[in-house]
Amino acid sequence: MATLWKGGCSPFKDQAGRNNQGRITVRRRGAGVKKHFRNVSWDLPNADQFKIQGFEYDPHRTAKVAFIKNENEQKYFVIATEKMKVGEAYQGFKALKDFPLGAEVSNIDMKFVRAGGTAAVILEKGKNGVLIRLPSGETRMIDENAKATEGRLTLHEKVGKRIKNAGTNRRLGVRPHVRGVAMNPVDHPHGGGEGKASGGRPSVTPWGIITKGKPTRLKPWPKCVITPRKRAYERK
Repeated sequence: MATLWKGGCSPFKDQAGRNNQGRITVRRRGAGVKKHFRNVSWDLPNADQFKIQGFEYDPHRTAKVAFIKNENEQKYFVIATEKMKVGEAYQGFKALKDFPLGAEVSNIDMKFVRAGGTAAVILEKGKNGVLIRLPSGETRMIDENAKATEGRLTLHEKVGKRIKNAGTNRRLGVRPHVRGVAMNPVDHPHGGGEGKASGGRPSVTPWGIITKGKPTRLKPWPKCVITPRKRAYERK
């Protein structure tokens, strides 16, 4: 029987740092090697009937993905945790209230703690929900019925890997970075001047926003956040 892919891979068109209006929102992006996106399945029916077949690299994630298969040859991609082993049954998602205190969880509510090598810790259970500590140090109250996976996410080998030459970065889609002091005054606040001028002002973005240490968060913290993460100016 042929394997029935329910997720699989799909071609990914690089937007070169542009939004849906074609405007550049992320600078120095473009070109690079063509990539395929692994479509991860989040809510699987009868997840306990699947077995882990192996692990695969995903160019769009910092964690590995595992592919699982059941007796009917249905195959899915899921984000891999450190506790997963080839040949074992896939545990799937469970409600936060079903985990013991001190347990490490990930993929919370399918939107929190999804980066490679990260995990959240369950601190307390109460009437208002489950108190968890996120990798940033922030403590947040989450609904007790929110789904999560057990264990810390895998950290892919590419994270922290030394980039040996400029060509490696170009293949990753990173374009050259031009210093602001090398530009004209019309292009950057640091531009202009005679010779190698240092800009004559604190480091700013091309739009004049201070880049070193100034807090930029404008929205207040949500009510579910008990202890906010440490901001840049609070760090020692």
